[in-house]
Amino acid sequence: MDPVTHALAGTTISYAAFRERLGPKATAAAALFALAPDVDVAGFILRHYFRLGNPATLMDAFVDHRAETHAFLFQAMAAPILGWIAWRWSGRRGHWGLWMLLALLAMGSHAILDLCTHWGTRAYLPFTNERVVWRAWPLLTKGVVIPLAAAYVVGRWAWDTPDAAPEAERRRRMSAWVARAAILWSVAYLAWF
Repeated sequence: MDPVTHALAGTTISYAAFRERLGPKATAAAALFALAPDVDVAGFILRHYFRLGNPATLMDAFVDHRAETHAFLFQAMAAPILGWIAWRWSGRRGHWGLWMLLALLAMGSHAILDLCTHWGTRAYLPFTNERVVWRAWPLLTKGVVIPLAAAYVVGRWAWDTPDAAPEAERRRRMSAWVARAAILWSVAYLAWF
């Protein structure tokens, strides 16, 4: 899946349940959390170009991609660490457990979206090394990306309203509901196909 879709999924999760409690940094953190599982690509590319360890071809890098960092167990172990870092970065706004939950949901959205591609992920590492593939890739472009993008646009519109504006609270509540609807639609769409 492309990075834009992952970032949109993370920001939509933030708008749906966390932005009001954790503040504006929650949206940026959610986008980064949703992109975090792809950090393994950087390691593969560095290993290839600098001949570190076992020299790999770039094709090996993409074959080995979506392994440990896309595994649900790894994400569950990384979420408390990333949540604590984001909590500190936010100036300790909100409870760090909310930041941990945000990290877990955003990274989980990455793994689930990548399960829908033709390559799948090794989502159940270390219990099995097999790739899990749902093969819903052509469907994602319309049914998932458009609602996530709409939720992002509505969220930006709502949260860019000055706090003193009389409609600010109404817009922000509406933004949360639009984000929740986009998430529910995306899940239902993937489950249907």
